[in-house]
Amino acid sequence: MRTVQGYGLLLLLFVSSFGADCVRAQNYPTKPIRIHTTGAGGSVDFTVRIVAPELSAILGQPIVVENKPGSTLALGVAKAAPDGYTLLIWGPGFWIGPLITKAPYDVMSDFSFISMLTRSPNVVLVTMSLPVKSIADLINVAKSRPGLLNYATGASGASNHIGGELFKAMAGTNIVRVAYKGGGGEMVDLVSGRVHLTFGAGAIFSAHIKSGKLRALATTGSQRSIQFPDLPTVAETLPGYEAETMFGMFAPAKTPDAILKHLNQETVRLLKTPELQERLATAGQEASGGTPEQLKAAIQLEIEMVSKLIKEGAIKPEE
Repeated sequence: MRTVQGYGLLLLLFVSSFGADCVRAQNYPTKPIRIHTTGAGGSVDFTVRIVAPELSAILGQPIVVENKPGSTLALGVAKAAPDGYTLLIWGPGFWIGPLITKAPYDVMSDFSFISMLTRSPNVVLVTMSLPVKSIADLINVAKSRPGLLNYATGASGASNHIGGELFKAMAGTNIVRVAYKGGGGEMVDLVSGRVHLTFGAGAIFSAHIKSGKLRALATTGSQRSIQFPDLPTVAETLPGYEAETMFGMFAPAKTPDAILKHLNQETVRLLKTPELQERLATAGQEASGGTPEQLKAAIQLEIEMVSKLIKEGAIKPEE
């Protein structure tokens, strides 16, 4: 009898808890939402600043964007209450960075996946003083000058870092990485010729491309970009090459499924609107969307690709 009563009590507690979660989800959101993202001025931040006001209007609550340093960004969200009021929007540094530099979180177990926001190619850009006009030229020059060319990147695990190292591995070239903490120094050094190339976000460099201060050789996606339709892809010269930049939305682990579903549905609906797609395009981003499962699968594929590069020695983990 006691055993039956015990099971009954446990069932009652479970149903009560489940019911409370459903009520909270049905009422969600009832207060401001905070989106944590990377430092101000970068391509992730640009994207968040475009999406957040529109999503706020749909959800009917203010959305506050908080820029955080990479070392604390993800951990702060992982430790937040799983109630849908603290979200994370980040790119490859979130799931690739921990493969290179030890991180205090686990992407797959400490977070819930909501939706991919954008999936966009980068652009291979060279300084005008480098005598190359195509990817084939770049490969030939790099092979003839092993170790003399260099390329600019942001933080370890960023898309321009991974794109560069994948290019080197597939092309069989030795190009030296120069890491920058901010985009300003990278831009100045590229234009001046102190660094030779980058695999950068097209929107950030578009003014210099149009003015002729930098030369765009190709885009890094599997297909030609809607932003740069006249540029070939790297894969047209180097078959199999693909290094796109994904930005995704995440919540703390154990966030109720109903809240995740609501956020996914409203975010995907927003990403399908022509107005938002046009605004994202001005920032060099291509709207994506999809299910949480699709976001998780895409991230898993990138992790496997970079893990292979690490195993082959193309990328070296940092101590």
